Amino acid sequence: MNRFGKLSLVIGGYGLALAGAFGASFLENLRQSLLTPQPSQGMGAFSESFVFAGALAFLSIPPTALGFWFLRPQKKLWAFLAYAAPALALTAPLAVLVCAVFRVFTLWKGPWAFLDFLGLVRIFATPVMAGAFGILSFIAPEAKVRRALWVSAAIELLVAACIFIRFILFQ
Repeated sequence: MNRFGKLSLVIGGYGLALAGAFGASFLENLRQSLLTPQPSQGMGAFSESFVFAGALAFLSIPPTALGFWFLRPQKKLWAFLAYAAPALALTAPLAVLVCAVFRVFTLWKGPWAFLDFLGLVRIFATPVMAGAFGILSFIAPEAKVRRALWVSAAIELLVAACIFIRFILFQ
């Protein structure tokens, strides 16, 4: 397959992911309209946005994996990923720490609110990042890169498990 065909396949996958995310958002809107007490408009809009972002992130994994499969011969890219993936994964425990400190010292007001928001966004991304690192570890052409991606996936899974334990079991 030539470059144009590969690129078309990946872009088409992202188009399907986008269509699926819009469909999920539509279904969330439909679900909200069937609720007896209607939620506030702001909460409903956030719910739709959250479902859209989550569906888009999840449905974008296959075309991204396909794109990385096509990029397997690019040694410099994989060498970069061997260092970038663990560095990115280490931002997850940092985000948990930042959010915890902000909660303890009530710093989520004022100018610190944006950092708290970024921490929450990073925390919500942990399951998707764990899956992405896990899938990329199977695609990686070299053992060094595979190990780095497995370590990154393990960090993300550990953070996701801690968050699950904290918010689901202790709330």
